[in-house]
Amino acid sequence: DYLFIRYAPFLPIAVNVDTKLIFESHDTSTFTRYRILNKFASSWIAKQTNKKAIFVFVAISQALSNYWVDKGADESRILVLHDGVRAEALLTQIEKQAAKAELGITTESKIVVYAGTLKADRHPQRIIRLAKDIPETTFYVVGGTPQQLQQSSSPQHANTNQLMSKRFL
Repeated sequence: DYLFIRYAPFLPIAVNVDTKLIFESHDTSTFTRYRILNKFASSWIAKQTNKKAIFVFVAISQALSNYWVDKGADESRILVLHDGVRAEALLTQIEKQAAKAELGITTESKIVVYAGTLKADRHPQRIIRLAKDIPETTFYVVGGTPQQLQQSSSPQHANTNQLMSKRFL
């Protein structure tokens, strides 16, 4: 009865299937290597909501929803659902020092954790600026790549030795 997809390049096929389509968008880039193709694809995807080809369009953030609306998507068909958290995972408490040891965190300073992507629409330069403005705090970035973190840094925020990109897996 429903077809649920997350991979945008499958959309041209999926919109022609005789079923209700649910599309979950995780980012704004369909074709990352080709800007002109990505621009065309984004416009085409947004128009599918107006043609009712996409029954429900799920965006994983309000910023992403705003992007698609700006591209022409029917706002009434967009459902914003942030990435979920399993509530039962939060029921087990662990002592702070044990958690730090398990994650390999050796600092005794205050810790700030940002979990998410470092794409431009998430404004990662704000994290960089905060890390610089609060030097007594260690900032961990969970998600993104070290290269994205480097790209997010601008010359005026270059003194951020307490900012680290870390994978906890």
